Amino acid sequence: MKKMLWMAAALAGLWCGAMEVLEDDIATRVVLFPIQEATLAAPVESRVASIGFKEGESFEIDEVLLELDDLTFRQRVDRLSAAVNHSELDVQVAEEGMARAERLRNNAGGTLISEAEYDKAKLELSNSRSRLVAAQAELAVAERELADCRVRAPFSGRLIKWLINPHEYVRTGQPLVALLDDTKVLAAMHLASHIRPGLKIGDEVVIAVDDLPERSFTGGVYEIGGNIDAASRTFELKVLLDNPDGELIAGMAGRLVTRFAAPEARTP
Repeated sequence: MKKMLWMAAALAGLWCGAMEVLEDDIATRVVLFPIQEATLAAPVESRVASIGFKEGESFEIDEVLLELDDLTFRQRVDRLSAAVNHSELDVQVAEEGMARAERLRNNAGGTLISEAEYDKAKLELSNSRSRLVAAQAELAVAERELADCRVRAPFSGRLIKWLINPHEYVRTGQPLVALLDDTKVLAAMHLASHIRPGLKIGDEVVIAVDDLPERSFTGGVYEIGGNIDAASRTFELKVLLDNPDGELIAGMAGRLVTRFAAPEARTP
């Protein structure tokens, strides 16, 4: 069995640029994970109007993945827009009334307007401005909810699974779709604890993937596990790999090719 492993190591060395491979490295298995993933939930309550992508398809950031029926939300925006316009007119009228009250108060020693009438004009201006601010806030919420009827991709990536069906009625917070970002992938592995002191973020690492046997992939150390497992005496290492063509898929497995030197042998 050991002989077979060494033969495999020799073959790997040929197609990986004659890189030296240790027996321990061959035993180090690697699993690929997306750099990020998310499950999007319904931001508003409505009926699913249309779905823009099939499972497994790629999308770009900010593309519309799903549309919810927005009729009710458009009607609410129209109604609140009219309310804002009305409030703006009220403020204009109140400002004119306040200006008139100021003129009357400043002429003839203030005898042309009573203190009560002046205070009434001042209060009306304050109230009209408050109503305008409230109407504008309601309109902003309504416009946000209308925009939320188009569920957009928070990052570029791939659609994993729809959690709803077209024409279903969804409630706020209900999961809609699972996504992942595979423009970059993380290769996760566990290494012997004696290797950890010699590693640093950014160190170059070469990975071989089982499903792509004629290729090797080079990335940089992304995360170094903060603890060592007491039972196995290993720590987790994650390597970041660029994946512009999407050929690396989350869930693929492979092995570590790079030979890590002992800490004392590393060049400062």
